[in-house]
Amino acid sequence: AARLTVADSPAGPALAVLGVGPPMATVRATLDIGARGTTFTDLSVVSGPYRLDGVGAMRHDGQRWHANATLATARIDMTFLRDLAASAHGPTGGWSTTPFAADPLFAANLDLRLSADRVTIGSQQISQAALAVITRAGRIEVNLGDGVFEGGRAKARLAATRSADGFDVRASGSLFGSDLGAAMVDAGWPRRVSGLANAEFEFESNGVSAAELAARLDGRLSAAFRSGELLGIDLHRLATRRTGRPEALLAESLGGGTAFESATVSTRIARGLAGPVEGYMQANRLVGTLGGTVDLPGFEVSLFGSVIQVSSEPAQTDPLPVLDFSIAGPLAAPRTTPNVTNLLKRS
Repeated sequence: AARLTVADSPAGPALAVLGVGPPMATVRATLDIGARGTTFTDLSVVSGPYRLDGVGAMRHDGQRWHANATLATARIDMTFLRDLAASAHGPTGGWSTTPFAADPLFAANLDLRLSADRVTIGSQQISQAALAVITRAGRIEVNLGDGVFEGGRAKARLAATRSADGFDVRASGSLFGSDLGAAMVDAGWPRRVSGLANAEFEFESNGVSAAELAARLDGRLSAAFRSGELLGIDLHRLATRRTGRPEALLAESLGGGTAFESATVSTRIARGLAGPVEGYMQANRLVGTLGGTVDLPGFEVSLFGSVIQVSSEPAQTDPLPVLDFSIAGPLAAPRTTPNVTNLLKRS
């Protein structure tokens, strides 16, 4: 067995991509050195509290390093992915116009396969994860082949290729049976909904910076909830109170929750504009709808919605209005405003 310390070698960037911290680790392995390169069996990579075990190989073709490894670990921290996403924001709060510095990602041909019992990204966790990182000259691909996220199954894929416009980027993913409300809390946002959901997305764009990617983004996304609860307002209470001051009616209903049978939201994105947003909720005899747009390059939300109560009597066909509202403002902290005037008309 041989012991070596990885510093400024081709394995260094590979370890950094895997999230084991800075490119400094203790590597133990049985080496087989031949004319076609070096193979590593009984491979063990230790960096701080993290240990990865598996096999690997490395060779140089006279121009580029080629490295591959199949590794397994009990836990690994990839919070650098969250930090990388945060760097997409500029100093003034918009998208960063700084060109991507991606040359280190393309310095070698890497094929890294990782299975992890637990992957930590900031305050969020993915368990039973199967990950792959593949790089070629001018191309990188990151795959989450499978994983458990907030109680459901998750898959995702990100690919970036050099082009005349900078980078062509494609991303896709899906969730099945995940608690998206819990994911919102872990991400630092207020929890607005509970219940298990299925979701999927597909995005593509091109550019040299995060600002250009946002402005040229095309794609679609959708989510569907079953047997959940809308948190923050009791719409059933609001619907059953037909008299009184509208401000008092609204205040009595705030802070509660509204159980629903189903809720969906979907939209398409063209050149950074998500819209029309189409939302629908069924909560017994209450029906809620949501529409509007989200300007991703401008970080602005402009949504509107309404809730009605359909009659339980076959002879009465006209629904009763319950609440109209708008959601507007910065994408990171939009403000929900009820239409008190319409409440006044109803009461």
